[in-house]
Amino acid sequence: MKPSRAKIAIVGGGAGGLLASLWLGESKSVEIFEQNSSVGKKLLATGNGRCNITHVSASERDYFGESPSFAKEALERFGFPEFEAFCRSIGLYLSVREVGRCYPASNEAKSVLYALEESARERGVKVHLDSLVGGLRRVKGAFELELSSGERLGGYEAVILATGSNAAPQLGGGEKGYSIAQSLGHTIAPLYPSLVQLHLDSPLLSRLAGVKCEGRARLWVLGKPVQEEEGDLLFTSYGISGFAILDLSQAASLALLLGQKAEIELDIAPIFTQKALQESLQNLRQSSPNRSILSILGGFISPKIAQAILKSLRIDPSLSLKGLAPKEIESILGRMKSWRFPITKTHGFKHAEVSGGGVRTSEIDPHTMESKRVKGLYIIGEMLDIVGKRGGYNLAFAWASAYLAARSLLTR
Repeated sequence: MKPSRAKIAIVGGGAGGLLASLWLGESKSVEIFEQNSSVGKKLLATGNGRCNITHVSASERDYFGESPSFAKEALERFGFPEFEAFCRSIGLYLSVREVGRCYPASNEAKSVLYALEESARERGVKVHLDSLVGGLRRVKGAFELELSSGERLGGYEAVILATGSNAAPQLGGGEKGYSIAQSLGHTIAPLYPSLVQLHLDSPLLSRLAGVKCEGRARLWVLGKPVQEEEGDLLFTSYGISGFAILDLSQAASLALLLGQKAEIELDIAPIFTQKALQESLQNLRQSSPNRSILSILGGFISPKIAQAILKSLRIDPSLSLKGLAPKEIESILGRMKSWRFPITKTHGFKHAEVSGGGVRTSEIDPHTMESKRVKGLYIIGEMLDIVGKRGGYNLAFAWASAYLAARSLLTR
């Protein structure tokens, strides 16, 4: 008679939970508990459905938290070469695109989820859907899970908490994982939305809703510049979005959490220096002195943005270039290159791609992802106080931390 295989419970059927189940499934009895009606909902939404699955050069420098260096060993032991080899082993092929971002060759997130799900089935991983774990405790040397239905399931040698963060609650994000960790003695670094749109204090912005442009955004905190990004800007009815803003949002959101004054400074004409703009307007003042200032500005930036800038300066858009005082022209150019808005808040966890904060990494072994508080408890991925930049970094850490947890359990 064969000895029974050790039982492992994985709470959360997202990226990290699924990968861990594949490593463990060949020699352990693995069960995934997923609160949604299907696994991988957030995974399907990443990269606008294309799944920016990882980044080829992720390192601890690409992460934030109380101790970003915590991610170092995981990313080194299960970096891109190891991850790509793993993907090939389950029939998933990758394509490296712009600036090291990596996608499935099919360009569809469904391919990633299909490969993970099918591989889990092949390994005999049991998946419990619509199964929200409400509590976790140790009973006679093993773990017992309590489901929200009231059912209790026990006898698990180890548990991996892989519930993700509270970002995107419409896809299953929530705080239940944090609550379970707290009940077992862990502490939580304050949570805040990251990779998220920002609300700005300006009544003019509602006029620009839907306008998109290339620009440069600089974040100011407590009167000092802290980060600058260049890329697309998208004005909204409440403030601003776009890749440049998402890239700044982690630092902005954290500043707001700490009660610090935060502002965004926009350069709407990044391809022009202020001197080049001045020279161009001087030439146009001679060649087209009767053209309206709105018409002139429309040659450099979006006419809608130009109109908003003029309104913010209380300058009549129909005035001719020759009718403007030198100080007015200077003010217009200054605003094109430096338009500053107070940040009032983020667009919230519902619209955030990820969440900052989480289980404090000082309470987790970085070599194994095992809890220092509870033997046999592992916590991985976005549940931890590690949040990455945009571009596949958060999934890179999810995969890597899941790998360390699984390898630790296989060598126990």
